[in-house]
Amino acid sequence: MISREEFWRLVRFGFVGGGATLVDLGTSIALFHTWPTISEHLVTTLAFAIAFWFSFFGHRYITFQKQGAASKFLLVALFSLAVRNLILSGLLFAGLSGLLPVVIATLTVTAALFAASVLLAPAVAVPPLHGAALAFALVSLAAFKRADGEVRLVLGGVAPRPWRVIDSIEEDVASGGLGDDDIETLGARALYDARPLAHNGYKVDIASAALSRAIAFLDGR
Repeated sequence: MISREEFWRLVRFGFVGGGATLVDLGTSIALFHTWPTISEHLVTTLAFAIAFWFSFFGHRYITFQKQGAASKFLLVALFSLAVRNLILSGLLFAGLSGLLPVVIATLTVTAALFAASVLLAPAVAVPPLHGAALAFALVSLAAFKRADGEVRLVLGGVAPRPWRVIDSIEEDVASGGLGDDDIETLGARALYDARPLAHNGYKVDIASAALSRAIAFLDGR
């Protein structure tokens, strides 16, 4: 179960990510309409470049409402662009041309990144709908419960070294029988002493959401 804050952040994420994908495809259509002989690789690159800025500023000011690192966002975007062009090359080699292979490559990468964010990072509250959005999913979590009931919760990507949650929270989780409010409170309490830098404050919210989900899982939800 997600909190109301997580739900509305998910809605905002979907709005921005979906909008970025529409901008991407709309730009591709406009380029082919204006310049029918344009290279498919040039179209997908130009369209992605325009959609990138829509996605970046949309997620910064609407989805997360916090300052993110543009350089990391750009690196992830460039990687997804490279994958798109690789898929596009395969489609062109197979005999397709024009707008169709560009659309297929765009939607394939968007869908793949969406699936990867859900399967590989389920603790992140909002799975991305556009490639560049993955730049914000920079928190990892290890959570396990031993046979004797002892619980360990360790966060990665939030400090120079792995951050183990304080003993009192692990003990509360191990005791079990937690309500929804208890789980959300424990997730927030674990980050009470966190002091984020100017460019990565968003990680506090992501880490808190990750911990709440992990605690719920360990509690048998």
